[in-house]
Amino acid sequence: MFDLYRNTTTSVPTSLTVVITPATRIDAFGIIGLVNVETYAINIVVGATNVYSRTGSLVTRDVYDFGSYFYAPFIDSNGTVHFDIPPYSNGVITITLSTTQAGNVECGACVIGSQVFLGNAQYNAVSDALNFSTITRDFDSQINTMVKRRTVPILNVKTSLAKKLREVVYDSRAILDAEPAIYSGIDDDTHGYFDPMLILDFSENVD
Repeated sequence: MFDLYRNTTTSVPTSLTVVITPATRIDAFGIIGLVNVETYAINIVVGATNVYSRTGSLVTRDVYDFGSYFYAPFIDSNGTVHFDIPPYSNGVITITLSTTQAGNVECGACVIGSQVFLGNAQYNAVSDALNFSTITRDFDSQINTMVKRRTVPILNVKTSLAKKLREVVYDSRAILDAEPAIYSGIDDDTHGYFDPMLILDFSENVD
């Protein structure tokens, strides 16, 4: 969960707890690539003082008619982000991910650092994916073999921001060259479009 590769995870039964001492100021936190995680808790202590505490549920359920009200399954969200971390340089961060279901708790990435506002996401954002699975067919188009491989998410978002912030965006483009980061188009993890607008990736075509 700390190597920033999307194809690796930290996986343990029932509950995962990690303690991080960044030894530098941070103001943002994100976890992504979650599997079988129902609840999360973040706690930050400076000395003997608790300066930040947040808990939340990652279980969602889409209800749009009577049938879905009674039978729609509960779905675990892919992750969460928070941009209200108090910027102490000596904070000790404790993160706990838990589940009551069978199977392991998995976390693909835990990212802490400094947030950068790149603008307000506009309508018509596109959530897509690169599929590396292969399908081969014989001479009359019958499927011969199917090999399932990774699917890599892609997020294409246009943003709008004030002209006075343009230098921040330009500087961030240089800093994030070939560096993975979490990009969040919607910061409210209870929003219906939060998951498809959250991605850990390299930036491309930032202009």
